[in-house]
Amino acid sequence: MSDVVLIVDDEFSNFLVIREYLSAIGVVAILAKDGIEAVECVQGNADIKLVFMDLRMPQMDGFYATRLIGAIRPGLPVIAQTAYYYNNIQEEIVCNGFDGYLLKPFTEEQLLDVVKKYIPVVSET
Repeated sequence: MSDVVLIVDDEFSNFLVIREYLSAIGVVAILAKDGIEAVECVQGNADIKLVFMDLRMPQMDGFYATRLIGAIRPGLPVIAQTAYYYNNIQEEIVCNGFDGYLLKPFTEEQLLDVVKKYIPVVSET
């Protein structure tokens, strides 16, 4: 089975970019458009090895979804992705159960560095 990464983002174009980066190293990306879908995906897919979570989305934001995911699958790494930077972002991210964060826009190299930290990637082009 391929390694699966869940991308939680209400902007489809963001998902497409991340999916392209991940497919180049043999990792499958699946999409959830909001926190509710993210929680459902994690409940229904044990193959998910890593989650990239947007913070600001309709229905359910990334903070609440991450806390629920932590209760469902303790130890599943969740990385916040956000375009918003503010003084206490690191503290807020840690307090809400995230394992790290990426500021948008991020580069392919920044994304893959995070992925490789949590998923042993074999093939790289």
